[in-house]
Amino acid sequence: MFSTFTSDLVTFERRELKGVQFIARDVPGQIALNDIQNGQAVPLPFTVELRLADQDGGPLAVSDVFGADAMQNGVLEAVLVGPDGNAIETVMLTPLPDLPDVVGATFRQGATKIDPAGTYVIRFALPADVVYDASRYAFFSPVADALRVERMPLTGVNVVALAPASDDVLYVNEIDIPRRLQFPVPIDVHAALCDLDGNRLHDLADFIDVSACRRG
Repeated sequence: MFSTFTSDLVTFERRELKGVQFIARDVPGQIALNDIQNGQAVPLPFTVELRLADQDGGPLAVSDVFGADAMQNGVLEAVLVGPDGNAIETVMLTPLPDLPDVVGATFRQGATKIDPAGTYVIRFALPADVVYDASRYAFFSPVADALRVERMPLTGVNVVALAPASDDVLYVNEIDIPRRLQFPVPIDVHAALCDLDGNRLHDLADFIDVSACRRG
């Protein structure tokens, strides 16, 4: 004999688990090491920005994945590695207020001397104490691809007048005495590009048509 019975209904929720990754945005292949201010070379900070995306590359809001505290605490660690392979600086990327799916940070903001030129690598990792909704999101490994950038020095350039000299006396005309005529005298201008220490880099004629500097 078989008994007839009715089982209780089982109710459960099914959620979509999204893959999560950080993708670099607008990172140039070459970045200047320094700026020129008041005739002096000074260290130049640079900014790195990454956008948060799902497995298909679609945007994800940082606050949705990490919560409201992400704005203050940051969500991604970035390490700048120098040409010699040593770590130079570690920063925490935080969300940008006007771009909900983008995080960013600035390197070398407090630098007092200019770094050596060469190839630098930026590596990314989730901090050990970062909080996110693991029931809805799963991070790719690595969470973001490392970036390679060339950091090169920016040379300050001055245009230095070589001729005429400041104390030269130049005639505006020439007199043809036998014919009792006068003619205008051209002025030849000669200049060079020099670095901030006064070292001559190039004659200005290498870059412009010096005939434009000739008046007659």
